[in-house]
Amino acid sequence: METTVLKLIFGVFSTYERNGWIQPSILQFFCDLPFRKDVAYRMIPVHNFVPCASGRNQLCKNSKDCKDVDWIVMIDNDMELRGDFLDTVKDAPADADIVAPSFYMWNQSELNLALCWGLDSAPDGIATFGPGFHELTKCGTGAIFIKPHVFRKLEYPYFRYLHNEDGGQTGTEDIQFCVAARNAGFKIYGNAGIHVGHYKSIEIGRLWDWHNKITEIQMEADRRARAKLLDKQNAEPVDSHSKDSGCSPEQTAPDSVPVGAK
Repeated sequence: METTVLKLIFGVFSTYERNGWIQPSILQFFCDLPFRKDVAYRMIPVHNFVPCASGRNQLCKNSKDCKDVDWIVMIDNDMELRGDFLDTVKDAPADADIVAPSFYMWNQSELNLALCWGLDSAPDGIATFGPGFHELTKCGTGAIFIKPHVFRKLEYPYFRYLHNEDGGQTGTEDIQFCVAARNAGFKIYGNAGIHVGHYKSIEIGRLWDWHNKITEIQMEADRRARAKLLDKQNAEPVDSHSKDSGCSPEQTAPDSVPVGAK
């Protein structure tokens, strides 16, 4: 039986996260990759581009016309890959042009972890994803698979930041790329079965705020649990003996003659 070979171009990005150091699992991933007979690949280091969008643009511009390439894969240096990473695109929907595994990032303002997937239809940005593939309107680009034909159709630069009239940044390059791709008719999917770690840089001082928030949440959860238990106890039927006025458990009502007495 002939083995189907997955043809990939990897771009590994050294960004400001972790001061440019590559997460060790990425090194392990590429050390193991040559032993796989079902993968043909080229790995391109994308180092020290500021901002990161310029590195993404360079990689994809130079790779979009490569022949016989199934996917361009971008991996940021702060991602933690696992052995099943390439299964992200295994059995992907036929119309999938962009596929991302599931990974989270630290939301500094909200002090919580946020899944780097997005649905415009989700109320309050909250959605529940079951197993399998899910069509998305946006996703993060820390670990992502993109078919080369996407870049042959999109206007260059593919990744750009959104700025307001004062020059302040109001949108990131990953979201703007997804918006452009969707407007061009491309489909974005997330694979909930594949998980990738994300070692995002955070402000250490904010961890105390996070600790206080978690403590408050736990206290509120404990309060609700106690209230629920109390409501359950109050709703339980009263034992029949307690209805037996003036009788001990060994006696019967109404004459209080001991059980079994003659």
